[in-house]
Amino acid sequence: MQPTTKLTLTLEWFLNPDHLPFIAGVTTGAYEQAGLDITIIEPDDHYDGFAELQNQSIDLHVNEPIHLFEHYAPNLRALGCFLRPMAAY
Repeated sequence: MQPTTKLTLTLEWFLNPDHLPFIAGVTTGAYEQAGLDITIIEPDDHYDGFAELQNQSIDLHVNEPIHLFEHYAPNLRALGCFLRPMAAY
């Protein structure tokens, strides 16, 4: 069995269908099989995750592409982007 890496992931705000890939990764055990122990945190406010990143109390923060974050903290960089088909809107 491979070593487990513990990571905290803060959502951009309240739990919603946009977060299904993360929830599925936890509930199906896919993250665990990949050696990851992911804790998902639902913040109280929309930009709480950025503050948590800044004070290094979390490992990852998820944000919607519509809410650009570069203005909030210039040292933050996006690692990727989830795209939804237009039919989802």
